[in-house]
This record gives sequence, C-alpha cells and structure tokens, in this order.
Amino acid sequence: MRDEGKRREKFILKNGLVLHHFEAGNEFRTVEILCEKFHARMILAVAEIFCPEAAAEIEEAIRLSRTLH
Repeated sequence: MRDEGKRREKFILKNGLVLHHFEAGNEFRTVEILCEKFHARMILAVAEIFCPEAAAEIEEAIRLSRTLH
C-alpha cells in the first residue's frame, strides 16, 4: 500500500525538531529528525533531487548519527 508509506514518511518529517542557532548575526535553522537510517537515506535521496544544497549536510548527519535500539 503506497498510501501507508506516504503517511509514515509524512509522520517522520512532521516530527522533526527545528533547531535555531545564530552565527555572525545570521539565524540558521536545522531540522533534526529522529528516524531509522533507512528513512534517513530516503530523505537524502529526495534532497539530492529537490534540494541538492542540503544533501551534503544530510549525508554528514547520517554519517555522524548514532544507532538507536
């Protein structure tokens, strides 16, 4: 069921935590998403197509992420 997959993906993205930080007077926002690495790689694949400027940071975050049990 494809609709079920879409709901799961939407749930993962909606539960992201927006982090704000300031550097040299500029505000930067980062979204932290708690998910399995499989889903993180799916997000990376979509970012590479639709938002390539974010892909490198997503890839780095996946590399640095810790495994949740």
